[in-house]
Amino acid sequence: MAAQRLNWHALSVEETIDILKSDVMRGLSNEEVQKRLAHYGRNVLPEKGAKSLWGLFLEQFRDFLVLILIGATGVSFLVGEATDALVILAILILNAILGVVQERKASRALEALKKMSVPGCEVVRGGVVEEVSSEELVPGDIVILREGDFIPADLRLVEARALRVDEASLTGESQAVEKEIAALPEDTPLPERLNMAYAGTLVTYGRGKGVVVATGQEREIGKIALLLEKEEETLTPLQKHLASLGKLLGILVIAICALIFVLGFVREHALLEMFMTAVSLAVAAIPEGLPAVVTVVLALGVYRMSQHRAIIRKLPAVETLGCTTYICTDKTGTLTENRMQVRERFFFGEEEKLLQVAVLCNDASLGGEGKFLGDPTETALLEYARENGVDIAELRTRYPREGEIPFDSRRKMMSTWHTIDGRKEILVKGAPDVVLLRCRFLLKGGVIRPFGEEDRREVEKALEGMAGKALRVLAFAFRPRKGNEDYEEEDLIFVGLLGMMDPPRKEAKLALQEAGRAGITTVMITGDNALTAQTIAQELGM
Repeated sequence: MAAQRLNWHALSVEETIDILKSDVMRGLSNEEVQKRLAHYGRNVLPEKGAKSLWGLFLEQFRDFLVLILIGATGVSFLVGEATDALVILAILILNAILGVVQERKASRALEALKKMSVPGCEVVRGGVVEEVSSEELVPGDIVILREGDFIPADLRLVEARALRVDEASLTGESQAVEKEIAALPEDTPLPERLNMAYAGTLVTYGRGKGVVVATGQEREIGKIALLLEKEEETLTPLQKHLASLGKLLGILVIAICALIFVLGFVREHALLEMFMTAVSLAVAAIPEGLPAVVTVVLALGVYRMSQHRAIIRKLPAVETLGCTTYICTDKTGTLTENRMQVRERFFFGEEEKLLQVAVLCNDASLGGEGKFLGDPTETALLEYARENGVDIAELRTRYPREGEIPFDSRRKMMSTWHTIDGRKEILVKGAPDVVLLRCRFLLKGGVIRPFGEEDRREVEKALEGMAGKALRVLAFAFRPRKGNEDYEEEDLIFVGLLGMMDPPRKEAKLALQEAGRAGITTVMITGDNALTAQTIAQELGM
């Protein structure tokens, strides 16, 4: 829950800490944590109470056709047709058991997945840094953020050291957002609240601290979950058709039986005899095997879906998938890979130096299983270098970093310095408009020469081409250090440009083609740049 419903982004760090009665350095005491945990509850999304086994069993008897069969069972007993009655009853019970088993099995699988996904986090409590389950966080807790951490609750940042957060899960934007701690205007929209970090997002670079301002359902992600819970449960097309069929059969059977009874009465047959004849006809007309056949077919569909790693809780949902006519899909992470990839490059014949700057002036690191960890843009540069035969670990060992000026949104550049082949150099990467202004030379054919107007026009033309394809472009440069001078980012030597974007998933194009053949219209929904969305759509053949 939230301590109070406030615009936390509009408050200063001091005001936020004062309202929450916390301390940036010491955090909350363990006693205070227990009090707040009892008051606010655990940092989890509230769940509807699980239905009992008996409740699930009774739920299987709600369909109109099933109710007619129950009525037919009772009538069969009354008229002495015990065998028919027991057969119908057995079919109904088997049908219900199959439905209950499937729903319980799917529910347990989902619960197991939820337990596996509970992350831990570092908090400051009583002046000591502890690692706790994210479910135990309370408003006022001071959370420490490091590269690679999932943010466990909604935080008002109190410290940000080159902190960048991937908010794709909340906003759909694949580019990491650089954070700050200054207060913002009250009307700042959620994607632009740079002093906030929201639950479910990921730290890709830097480090920081934040004070918890909302937990559980009061988190932004909890509000989304609440909207989903409010959605009314609707019947699937199959359930609607079966209900209609049941009503139609019921009306026809009653009408025909009444007609036969009346005709018999007119012909002066015995009333009891005509009543028994009409009831027997009614029982015979009810398709008692239909619910069982439908359940078995749907169960087979669920089994086939499970082979594709899809968990389906309710049997009729399988049939609903078959009735789909429109698929509205997010772009980031669904149609695309939710990672950056180098798509285009430009250089004056010196790619070796470009690769060197891209690897050394880079904070991403190599994790397990050959994966890179860090900001998506920087991991894309390392992927590009590896694809071009660069041994990243060897290059970084040979030319270790001796200092740096970190990237920030004001400078739009990052610089590091190294000793390369006995010569001290400053390596620079950043926004093209900033880096190019500082370049007076370029490297071509192993020779450093002045960066002339014709050269600039060639670079600008390449830039325009990449921008027209909605690529995120970085410029790379370097400069030798002369004597004992400071590492100034001036009089740089231009090396090249790299254009990146979040690439489409290879399997997405095949899936879209298959959906098209099935008569399904696919719609992309994204908050991303329109040109980026258009480029992705064209590549996917939408």
